[in-house]
Amino acid sequence: MKYILALLLLLYQISWASNLNEIQKEKLQKYFSKKAFEILDEVNLDTSMKLTLESEFKKTQVIISEEILIDNGGSIVDAIGVKNKIILNYDSWINFIKKGIDTRALILHELYRSAGINDDNYINSLPLYSFLKASEDYLRPYCNLRINRTKMQIKEKKMSAYGYGNIGNGKVLIFNNSSAGQAIADGKKNVAEKCKKRGYKDGVRFPYASYMSEMISSNSNGFTKRYHRVNVKGYCQKNITKKLSKKSIRKQICQKVNTCKEIINAIPKGQVLDEQLINDLDLMSKEGRCS
Repeated sequence: MKYILALLLLLYQISWASNLNEIQKEKLQKYFSKKAFEILDEVNLDTSMKLTLESEFKKTQVIISEEILIDNGGSIVDAIGVKNKIILNYDSWINFIKKGIDTRALILHELYRSAGINDDNYINSLPLYSFLKASEDYLRPYCNLRINRTKMQIKEKKMSAYGYGNIGNGKVLIFNNSSAGQAIADGKKNVAEKCKKRGYKDGVRFPYASYMSEMISSNSNGFTKRYHRVNVKGYCQKNITKKLSKKSIRKQICQKVNTCKEIINAIPKGQVLDEQLINDLDLMSKEGRCS
């Protein structure tokens, strides 16, 4: 009885934690949306562009992810914005709220991205950010100094296997798309199994038109069985982690330091500036040998 009660308690705790996490994610989505609309109400922007940003954001899906976010350049980021979709890293944004980080520049940046408007290097968002009102709610400006020192690569290995689809027995032939599809599916399954046995467990890529089919027969107990045999070719995939070169790391550091400096230079008049952040930037600049 003790063990049953303990198991029920454990399942309840897991369920409670899972539900709490979903509630926290929903709260974070609402927080981001609320801040976005507050910024759009305040920002000094022409009516046409403001309406565009507002209408596109209303169509935008805000997704909360617990995964580390990597942008197209291989850099660790706190948010990724594409047309009508914004992905936020859960831990980062919870931390921003707890520590009073001024994320308004980043939110503006993602609003432009979600509208499909280029905002590389905060070219549009920073001028708007600088004219926002200072607020005691924020203790330091947003600055992303997280450096990705490794990169993920996909290693591939060519692999092939036969797949079989039943056509019929004796003189009865059932040669149709169903037997061909059955043979292809069987071949793909066999390729995947061979890949896993060889340590390639991160997927299989099947190129288009990688199938060669033929009809085969086998005799057993006086009966002739005919099969649709397909030779399926694919590429086993395995993720491998590699260290970035020192040159790549220094380049990444300097890009992030420069972006942070641009955000700091654009902070609203009267907004608090954390001296520790300046010290962090100086240390990072030395590591990256930034000019």
